[in-house]
Amino acid sequence: MRIDTDSTILDNSDTKKEGVAKGYTGVLGHAPVCSFLEGGLVVGAKLCPGNHHPLHEGALDFHAVVRVRVRKLTKAHPLWVDDAAFDDVALMAARRGAGDSFITRHNLRREKPEVLINLARREGHAHSPRPGKIVYTGCIRQEELSG
Repeated sequence: MRIDTDSTILDNSDTKKEGVAKGYTGVLGHAPVCSFLEGGLVVGAKLCPGNHHPLHEGALDFHAVVRVRVRKLTKAHPLWVDDAAFDDVALMAARRGAGDSFITRHNLRREKPEVLINLARREGHAHSPRPGKIVYTGCIRQEELSG
């Protein structure tokens, strides 16, 4: 059962609500973190100030609560699908420890561009969609990056 977790920004620029803060997009608002089962059922939501990162303090507890709710709703094996904001060693360890599967986009901001280019050339599949442009595609596990 696929579980998507992400944050979004709620624009509160014209209000004086408590917890309103400027997020990474520059919008003044709140940044709720929500988890959805495939099909759109919300199984977890937490209202956060706009300047909070999705992995703020308490995020591991949030994910644990979502996991419990999902297991009450279905016997299907959970598959967490996350963007780079959830590229976190502690979160991945918690998911491995619970026996969950996950796909997390690697946070490329932590890597030097030349390392990523060399990795793409070595491990990726190159194709040229138009003259002068080369696109590398592929998949690699995090363990292979550090090994």
